[in-house]
Amino acid sequence: MFIALLLALPSCSAALVQVTRRAALVGACTGGAAALSAPRRRPALAALVGSSSEANGGGGAQRAQLLNELQQLLREPTPPPIADPTRSARIDAILDTLCTLNPTARPGSVDGYRPYAEGTWRVAFAPHISKLSSVARVRFDPIIYRLDPNGRIESNVRYALLPPFDRTPPRVASGWLSTLGRYGSRDGESTSYVEWEDAWWNPGSEAASPSPTGGAFAPVVSSIGRAGFVSSFADFPVEYLDQDLCVFVFPLSSTRIAAVRQGGRLDVWGDAEPDGASK
Repeated sequence: MFIALLLALPSCSAALVQVTRRAALVGACTGGAAALSAPRRRPALAALVGSSSEANGGGGAQRAQLLNELQQLLREPTPPPIADPTRSARIDAILDTLCTLNPTARPGSVDGYRPYAEGTWRVAFAPHISKLSSVARVRFDPIIYRLDPNGRIESNVRYALLPPFDRTPPRVASGWLSTLGRYGSRDGESTSYVEWEDAWWNPGSEAASPSPTGGAFAPVVSSIGRAGFVSSFADFPVEYLDQDLCVFVFPLSSTRIAAVRQGGRLDVWGDAEPDGASK
């Protein structure tokens, strides 16, 4: 059960499917299901996705101002993950406006994301993960995506148990959870997909191994991971995309995720290199 829960976490960052399916179980087991509060409804998707800077009358100056404010909010007082409700609400409001100024037409299409997708991205804003952390008493950070130009995606998530569970033996109390799969466009317009093919676990490790064969209990973990991947819930509307920021939605909970490009203008971690695989 512990391994099954952990294997849900890379997907909560990159596919975001298994977290929602298991979060209710975690909450029920801990008596904290109420912490996973009712999701905030996103604005009408048609008003957000597929727009371009031309369709919105340019918006370059306003977008630049909002991105600058977003950078400051991500940096202060401490870098993500963000749990402060006031700060989180302001970030969400900025993202609301940015999505109406989306500079990339059809951001969920291959033509839309091809110029930007390749590289390393890090989750900077994911309120539902903060809630899950509070309930399950596990910190998830960093959450890394690595995308190649041929449609392959790898997710690496570092976890660390929080009190009172941090008394667990070090071999299990922290480590890395990873998944490997493919990404692409579902509808040629606003919706992309992520479909996972493998998973691995590196307990007690300072870095994720570069392949499933380097993980602990590799055959068992891989089998559990494959069994937990649900492709029918792997579609994600993309609300905003540029060279440094991607904002997408997990439809089952209407939660918004913002990921920033490593080394880009919104990378508030500076030169700190995440210890994920495949640098």
